[in-house]
Amino acid sequence: MGVTTVNTKQSFSTRLALATALWIALALPATATSQRAQAQANFLKADANQDNQLDYAEFKTFVNLNADQGLGRAPRIRRFGMYGRAFNIADENGDGVVSKQEIEAQSQ
Repeated sequence: MGVTTVNTKQSFSTRLALATALWIALALPATATSQRAQAQANFLKADANQDNQLDYAEFKTFVNLNADQGLGRAPRIRRFGMYGRAFNIADENGDGVVSKQEIEAQSQ
């Protein structure tokens, strides 16, 4: 049997990233269709220019709208000011915007 060492710092960072990614997935139970619908409505409200994608400012608005309603991990992201980290995780293709498809992909 070999001994496996774990880099605690890296492990914590990985867990934090996964926890944030779970929020991006909206972290809503399958039975919470009204919460999903509210999050989708919040996406539309936050999308100021109605291009079906959120730039950083719009994404921050989206998080704040969700946090106001206690949806997913949004309250925690707002409390700890983790908007940038959440945005970078959500923006899977790195194009500087978060699309509905990117958020939906995170939730599956």
